[in-house]
Amino acid sequence: MQIQPSGLAVDNSEITTELDGTAYLAEMADLDDDGWPEIYVYVSSAGSGSYGSLAAYAVNKGKSITPIYLPPLQHSPEVIEGYMGHDKFAVVDNRLIRSFPIYRKDDSNAAPGGGTRQLLYRLERGEASWVLQLDRVVDE
Repeated sequence: MQIQPSGLAVDNSEITTELDGTAYLAEMADLDDDGWPEIYVYVSSAGSGSYGSLAAYAVNKGKSITPIYLPPLQHSPEVIEGYMGHDKFAVVDNRLIRSFPIYRKDDSNAAPGGGTRQLLYRLERGEASWVLQLDRVVDE
């Protein structure tokens, strides 16, 4: 994936990164409401699980762009229970939402039976970069 910023005060260098799968959608949003947009690129891996990942970047006060970190699901054991991929991402009401079907113990990959889990993230400035912090989990 290549991103070519323009109009930034300090650094307009092209960003090139390898994606682990296929980018299926990109959105621009301002989740931290600072007046500078972020870009969110949603990626789906190959194979029956279609595991999702995110490539995201934030503008730093109109000067440069830095990556946004999305912690792996494994960092939240209560969230990963029943997870077998098929992620979808979207920006809704100043939150990044990651949703996926919940699988029960004996479900096949083609037939999840546990409903859907939505993870709502808010964008926060970390020590050296931007981080998507898990704000709320909703099981439906």
